[in-house]
Amino acid sequence: MTKRLKTGLIGAGAFGANHARQLSQAPASDFQGVYDTDADRADDMAGRYGVRAFANLDDLFAATEALIIATPARTHAALAGASVAAKRHVLVEKPLAASLDDARALVGAAARADVILQAGHQERFVLKALGLFDVPEKPLSVESVREGPFTGRGMDVSVTFDLMIHDLDLVAVLFGDAPSEILATGRAERGAEYDTVEAHLHFPAGRARLTASRVAEKRMRTMRVTYPSGEVSVDFLSRTMSNTTPFALDPGFAEKAPDPLGQNVRAFLATILNGGASEISGESGAAAVALAAAIDTACAARPNR
Repeated sequence: MTKRLKTGLIGAGAFGANHARQLSQAPASDFQGVYDTDADRADDMAGRYGVRAFANLDDLFAATEALIIATPARTHAALAGASVAAKRHVLVEKPLAASLDDARALVGAAARADVILQAGHQERFVLKALGLFDVPEKPLSVESVREGPFTGRGMDVSVTFDLMIHDLDLVAVLFGDAPSEILATGRAERGAEYDTVEAHLHFPAGRARLTASRVAEKRMRTMRVTYPSGEVSVDFLSRTMSNTTPFALDPGFAEKAPDPLGQNVRAFLATILNGGASEISGESGAAAVALAAAIDTACAARPNR
């Protein structure tokens, strides 16, 4: 029989609902319950899954071994920090934190507490299933578009931290090193934070051009990677790809990664139970935060262009 971990969820909002479903279904999860500052929302979610709505974090910590945090981005650092201080393993939805200092502090605290800290960058499982991480060449260029209509969610941070951060994580893995230069422009339309950002990252081996918007007319999630030997294009929405390189990438990648969020949750639990390195470590989550922070700083230097 698979050993089961007592799990809990912090955050009963729209994205928390996705994680609640995963925690209720994962074979290694014994889902104990949920905490949210909105008690009615926590009660509603708990009722749907037959678990407990916790009135405070201390009671949640006492009842669990591993937690998922799916709350507004600016609350991630404090909630994850409290979880780590209680020596609970924690998966933090993207971004790991809303500032680089907080992200680094969280990574250090998790190391000292000897607990697993995993970041919610589940798009990695898509590129892994495709085989893109095994390509023996570094890209010459990467172009990504991650856009969607306004929903009102994620407004406590810029679109860089809200949407683009997925692609920043992927670009960091594909290039394997830090950019030597970052240029960016951003525009705020619905609040104080940037709603549309275009960033140009220059790496030793090539360049990346990333576009993100949460005020676009329609949803787009695409990435084009150009190598010396050809080009790979991925559509994350239709789950399709094209490949002109000689590398044996898998056009059936969608069948291998039908549920990237669920894969991330199961990988998190497996790491706790089996040991080894986290599939998406806190360090890599902090690296994506570093890029996002640098891009927003670059936007501030060239406002509204």
